[in-house]
Order: sequence, then structure tokens, then C-alpha cells
Amino acid sequence: MFPLKNITSIVIIIILLCLNLTSCLTKGKIDEHITIFNIGSERYPYSVYETLLSRYQERLELSKKQADISVRARNLSMVSRIYFVRGHINESFDSAAKALALFKQYGDKAGQGSMLNRLGKIYALWNQYDKAHEHYMLAIELFDEVNYAYGKEQALINLGELYRYKKEYQKALDYYRKGLALSLKIIDLQGEGICLNNIGLIHQAKKNYALALDYY
Repeated sequence: MFPLKNITSIVIIIILLCLNLTSCLTKGKIDEHITIFNIGSERYPYSVYETLLSRYQERLELSKKQADISVRARNLSMVSRIYFVRGHINESFDSAAKALALFKQYGDKAGQGSMLNRLGKIYALWNQYDKAHEHYMLAIELFDEVNYAYGKEQALINLGELYRYKKEYQKALDYYRKGLALSLKIIDLQGEGICLNNIGLIHQAKKNYALALDYY
């Protein structure tokens, strides 16, 4: 019999392949940025990320030869996401910056917003808070233009995190509440849970323990 961890890896890879097949059949209608976000967890075995990284790097090289800007941008986005989840922040930044330039080149505003979000998170990790804020706000402007609510929700949550790091708790609460309202509107349970948890963290930091408990 296969060890449990190997079976888990096989099942995950099969699911990801099915997602990719569905994406192909719907001719790009499924948002790959959401797909890659859904595997952005430390729960998944390292081998899964190595397989994905190798796969998207191969696709990236192929798209360069075919001069397909849109495919190249999406693959760079995927590569950046995988690097980010694995903690290779410099490589993630480089891939996201390249993807952003390509998304701009062919006018994909949702793609631009996603990469601005990613770059904002990296600037926040580097304690460059002003740049992080600037990137998040630019992302929100683009998401509003194309009515991409999921992307805007993520940017609002990121802004809440930014101000929580800075211990500017009222601003953090404002952004978390906006993110929560949007999560409820688009029925994103994961986003809703993140916002509720983070609002709880703010109240806990302010020693409002009863409120924190309610949100948790």
C-alpha cells in the first residue's frame, strides 16, 4: 500500500489537473489567480509545489517561444504565487513585476491588480509600508474598473493587515470591515473567516476581550 502522504499528494495533483482541464475547456473563463490562491497553503506537500513550479516554468518557456504575451503573463503570475507560498520572496517579486508589465502591455486590469496586490504584500514583508499601501490602492482602483470583487476583497484585507502591523488599529478595523462586507456580498466564506478572525485580533490587541471572543 502507498503511504498516506503519497496518496494525499496524488489526489491533490489529480484535482489540480482537473482544474487545469476545466480551465482549458472554458477558454480562460476560470480565473487562474483564484485557482493558484486556493492551493496557497502550507498544508500541501512540498512535492506538489515543486511539480507545479516545474510545470509553469516549462509553460513559461513555451509561451516565450510562441510570443504569447497573455499566456506568459499568467504563467509568471503562477510562478510568483508558488515562490511566495514557499517563502522565496525575491524570486516572487521578480516574477510578479514581470507579470505586471505584461498585463499592462495587453490591458488586463484584473491581472495588473492581482500583481499589484502581490507586490504590495512583499513590500509589507520588507517593512516598506508606504509602497505597500500605494500598490494596494492602485489594485483597488483597477479592480473597481473591471468590477472584480474578489480581487478588491483581498486588497482590503491586505490593507487591514498593513495597518495592524503598524498598530493603527482603527484604520485596520475600517479596512477589515469593508473586506467583510464584500466577503458577505460575494459569499466568500474563506475571506469572511479571515476578516472575522482579524477583527478579533484587533479587539484582542485593544484588550476588548469580550468583543474579540465574539468575532472568533
